[in-house]
Amino acid sequence: MIVFVAFLAAFGGSLKKMSWFLPAGIILIHLSNLARIILLYFVAVGYRHYFYYVHKYIFTPSFI
Repeated sequence: MIVFVAFLAAFGGSLKKMSWFLPAGIILIHLSNLARIILLYFVAVGYRHYFYYVHKYIFTPSFI
């Protein structure tokens, strides 16, 4: 989230655009992280032996 705010501060447009984009982006980051945690929980419960690979090679690159 800090990287997102720093990116907006460095490259953001007008203050009017950033006033709605900043909260919307932070909410989107939180919701996607919550979805990631929930999906990782189901992988850990149902497919324990795949947890490391799903976390390392699917979720990490998709959120970076």
